[in-house]
Amino acid sequence: MRILGILLLALAALLTLLLFCRVGVIAAYSADGLTVRARLGWFKLTIVPMPKRKPKEKRTKAAKKKPKPAESHPNSLQTILKGGSISQLKELLELAWSAAGDMIRHLRVEYLRLHYTFAGQPDPAKAALRCGKANISGGIICHLLEQHLNILRREVTAEVDFCSEQSTVYAAGSCSIRVGAALLVTLRLLRSYLQWKKRQGKPPAQEEKTYG
Repeated sequence: MRILGILLLALAALLTLLLFCRVGVIAAYSADGLTVRARLGWFKLTIVPMPKRKPKEKRTKAAKKKPKPAESHPNSLQTILKGGSISQLKELLELAWSAAGDMIRHLRVEYLRLHYTFAGQPDPAKAALRCGKANISGGIICHLLEQHLNILRREVTAEVDFCSEQSTVYAAGSCSIRVGAALLVTLRLLRSYLQWKKRQGKPPAQEEKTYG
């Protein structure tokens, strides 16, 4: 019995630690392309680019199966299904928008970096003017983002490469949310959806007609 109690306490501590753990995404775009990594606490997993799989061994001709006839997929673009009510779609979008607002309030941006390099050729003066406008616009955009997001570190810069003929951009960012907060928002969204689904099952109230 004592061992069972210790195991239950250890499990409760582990679940509590998991709820306070942060899950997030780290993304970057550079000359090497797009890189996206998911992270849970200290563990990181690369999503983009996908890791290369080992090529499978070629099967013999006798082992190859005969090609199956093409089947019709009801969700293909060529099939048009009966549409739903526009009012119901608006209500579902309102639920999703409310959940997105709750998620953003719990979201934390660890860092956000954007560096733009303007090509100085063939018009260096025009490139310098664009660089100045970009620095001003970047500061304004960051100020607006900080009013709605919890941003710990941000850096938006621009420069001119007078020897280059092609503009480049580097963007990187990392955001995360606690597992407990994400679970709480999901449960709220599920409860709102079930309440909405229950209202849809009720017959619409008939309006009383008055005659004057």
